[in-house]
Amino acid sequence: MKHRAGGRRAACEVVTLDDPPGPLAAAGAAEIDAPDRDTSIALFRVAQQALENAASHAHPSEASLTLSREDNGLHMLITDNGSGIPADALDRPVAHGLLEARERISMVGGTFAVGRGEGNRGTRVEVFVPDK
Repeated sequence: MKHRAGGRRAACEVVTLDDPPGPLAAAGAAEIDAPDRDTSIALFRVAQQALENAASHAHPSEASLTLSREDNGLHMLITDNGSGIPADALDRPVAHGLLEARERISMVGGTFAVGRGEGNRGTRVEVFVPDK
């Protein structure tokens, strides 16, 4: 599937999971047991929002999404090498997507952080959802 954002073209792969979902795995990665439905939806929507924001506003040449299992929950990290997020982004009245992402993760008991990437370049979105 191709997604057009801001006049630029970005390749997207859509993966459909069976209901109920089984273990999640990526090439060369260990399997991760699927979280409950609410957590799955929250993580998916946050990833979708972060990647759409990057494509629409930051125009990166690269973006990365990593989902990993930690001892006590799931950690998701989304980074890009685009123009970066403004320091006041969450304070802006048009930041509905970021605020919604933070709220979604809060509703499943997790934490959400967004800011500049490493070396003050690009954007970094970090999410942690503890096991229930």
